Amino acid sequence: MDTEKTTAVEGRPRPEARRHPRYRLLRDLWIKSPTCGVRKAHTIDISESGLSALLDVEIPLNEFVELQFTVPAGDVTIYATVRQHQAFRYGFEFSRSKRAQGLIQATCEALEKQGALKAGNE
Repeated sequence: MDTEKTTAVEGRPRPEARRHPRYRLLRDLWIKSPTCGVRKAHTIDISESGLSALLDVEIPLNEFVELQFTVPAGDVTIYATVRQHQAFRYGFEFSRSKRAQGLIQATCEALEKQGALKAGNE
């Protein structure tokens, strides 16, 4: 899909590591976890395929959770899988949801127009 994009690193092109660009998005986030219950967290960035957030409890990798947050286009409730964990920072990969994906895509497009592209997208 988007893997054709390249980024120059040390003068050599390389495949882009991410499917979708990330955009800075600072919002409150509610996580419903089977192992941790309902927890409040804070988003760091978002893409069409997932988001990263800071939270104060440990959620196991590969756990399936429900995420609730608000974007400029509306309220989002979407399921996701915990894919990364480093200290208090977690990476969540979204599951498919037409309504939620539409809101997330509209948000990413608006953030791109605002120049909110986050550094480290390669």
